[in-house]
Amino acid sequence: MRKMRRLIYLAALGTIGTLVALLLPLYALLALFGALALLTLAQQLNFYKIVMMFKRFIQKTQRLYFENRLRLRTGLRNYRDAELENSSRRCR
Repeated sequence: MRKMRRLIYLAALGTIGTLVALLLPLYALLALFGALALLTLAQQLNFYKIVMMFKRFIQKTQRLYFENRLRLRTGLRNYRDAELENSSRRCR
């Protein structure tokens, strides 16, 4: 059963890959180069470090996204924004 499932997954992946390569060759080429670059990095660095780097990037991006969204919804600004706004209004 496991071999049959693996064979079905491999056939589906091959079919999808062939369709993408035929219909969208530029995207297929970019995806191939991206995968090769990731594999090259994974060989040079520890794969665990790459995963942790992506995890930190995603967490920082989510935090910034939610902070900005909260500021937009509540109308709050942090002190640095107010200081920059006031400094640009001063005549020198």
